[in-house]
Amino acid sequence: MLRNFGFHLVLHGHKHNPYHFSENSYTAFHEMQRPPILIVAGGSASSTELPEDGFNCYNSIRVKWNPEAKQGRIMLWTSRLIVSKKGERLLSSDWRWMTRLIDDRPYLGGPSFPQSIATELREFETATDKQDEHRRRKLYNQLRYNLPVCEVMPSLISGQHNEARVWIEFHESTRDKKKDRPLAVTWSAGESNAVITVQGDKDHRFCATFHYYGPMLVQAKLSFSDGDVAYGYVYVRMPTVYRRPDHPPIDLG
Repeated sequence: MLRNFGFHLVLHGHKHNPYHFSENSYTAFHEMQRPPILIVAGGSASSTELPEDGFNCYNSIRVKWNPEAKQGRIMLWTSRLIVSKKGERLLSSDWRWMTRLIDDRPYLGGPSFPQSIATELREFETATDKQDEHRRRKLYNQLRYNLPVCEVMPSLISGQHNEARVWIEFHESTRDKKKDRPLAVTWSAGESNAVITVQGDKDHRFCATFHYYGPMLVQAKLSFSDGDVAYGYVYVRMPTVYRRPDHPPIDLG
């Protein structure tokens, strides 16, 4: 019933145990995509009646909902209370809160990627495809197998529409991983966005975040220890619901 009326989030207490899960079942009888529901048990910040091996905790929950696009995002941030260190009880003045879990879930009102229904397959042909393969390998070598990737979701920043999370994935190969990992990566996306530099000794994934209104091409400038510089690119799209072109709108993907 809650899903039929478009509910996304259910909060409850009493369990003293910070469980959470997503209920995302649907049936082929329905002709509309109904939203999944995130169910969150609040745990307890101060109770002494805790489950075995439990701990006091609290949840911080941030919700973004775009009703026109039927897109949303729920970020659950659970913090636990640290009351002991190395098995010894701390004075209450030394207690502190520490992040225990972050669960970040975007929601779209339908399939978030298109279906590959118009492809034509054939075997690799050396005479036809050798030059294309050479170009692909050349780019691999220029980037030293460090490939920029991105994930797009609704932004939790007030006044912003979307958030792009960009980072570097290292394609495992016979190359020297220590030598071929960049010292730093500088991300940029035009004059309307800040230029972001991430040092490898602080984050080996070189992860950065952009908040934006429209699609854009993001540039990754990779700086290596031998002075070499390489440039990679990733297109950041607008999140949308994809329908199959050969199927009526009730299609769920």
